[in-house]
Amino acid sequence: MDFATWLQAMYGSGLVERFFGPYNSKVWATHPEQMASSWVAERVAPVDPGEILAAFSGTAPPARRWGPNATLAFPARGGTGEIWRRLAARLDAGLRTSVRAVAVDPAARTATLSDGDLIGFDHLVATGPLDQLSAITAGAPEAVRAAAGRLRHTTVAMVGLGYEAPTTDERSWLYFPSLRCRSTGPRTSASTRLPTSPAPTQRHSARG
Repeated sequence: MDFATWLQAMYGSGLVERFFGPYNSKVWATHPEQMASSWVAERVAPVDPGEILAAFSGTAPPARRWGPNATLAFPARGGTGEIWRRLAARLDAGLRTSVRAVAVDPAARTATLSDGDLIGFDHLVATGPLDQLSAITAGAPEAVRAAAGRLRHTTVAMVGLGYEAPTTDERSWLYFPSLRCRSTGPRTSASTRLPTSPAPTQRHSARG
């Protein structure tokens, strides 16, 4: 079942046309009709009409909050950058930046970097697109490379804004599903609303 069909069956035409269709097209830079639905379990909240009606009528409390954003862990200091600083600290002097892997040899357990350096590894964790990984991996079967070449990937640009004037908006998340809003991403979060704001004292921030 493709993602568009799943959305239609789960939420109905009204919500799909006004939000879920354009929002997901914007998030994934791919039309839902071109996406599978096998991945949605941990990313898109299912709907139980009985629970919704019971909550509205007051005959039952709202259902338990669902999904990866039901609870949110955030560094007490340093913003999201603190996560990466602490990870980098565990690597001692082994951190390399501004270079990329251009060849991987699983048999020799080596990776060649774009500056020409050859580094060895015991275990390799690759976070790049699978089509690019298979293309640079020595000995990858042609069937695997062909299958990976049919995959599509997108990139994400995260922009953070700092400002002096306090916001009067109490919302923590703002969604911009319309494809006409090209200047904004699909979602913006008011970081200042977090219990541990990354902004300095008497300053405010948002990211999206």
